[in-house]
Amino acid sequence: MTDVFDRWKFDGVFHFAALSLVGESMQQPLRYIRENVSNTMLLAELAVNAGCLRFVLSSTAALFGYPDSIPIREDAPLRPVSAYGESKLMAERGLEWADRVHGLKSACLRYFNAAGADHLGRIGEAHNPETHLIPLAIKAALGTGPGLKIFGTDYDTPDGTCIRDYIHVTDLADAHLRSWTVSMPVAACVTTSVLAMAILCGR
Repeated sequence: MTDVFDRWKFDGVFHFAALSLVGESMQQPLRYIRENVSNTMLLAELAVNAGCLRFVLSSTAALFGYPDSIPIREDAPLRPVSAYGESKLMAERGLEWADRVHGLKSACLRYFNAAGADHLGRIGEAHNPETHLIPLAIKAALGTGPGLKIFGTDYDTPDGTCIRDYIHVTDLADAHLRSWTVSMPVAACVTTSVLAMAILCGR
């Protein structure tokens, strides 16, 4: 990355790279700290050294842990309950210090589940192993994957299953671009339950 900053001049950094599997983070917390904190700080340091003083971090709503109320307010207490959430919180705090000391202005977007594909079909979701609900539901509906598994039916929700929030990748990209110039980006979000998704895909 040093060579990249040496060769070109940048106005800022959009940082999307991270490890993001909550369960895995609880088995490999040190790996998550290294990848999500240390590498983010290295990138921020390179940016500062190059005079590139704008930084947008793709963070996570996992920082809020078990929130006191829904919907979650931006000023809700930060209480991550996983190594993944903690690693993102540590990265955000590092960026706060980079601002105090070096003037690196940052925006951190805290969202839950990104989903969807480019509307022209140029890129889409492809994870290995696949752990995301919507691609799993699509594979189940097409018969190219197993039926959906529902974990937990005793949630305090209308159908008893977990409710998930989703943001389309196009809206999320727009939010990142908006965060470049405003302090609080706005993007559309869709909420659905796991059971509703299973019924929708017929599997």
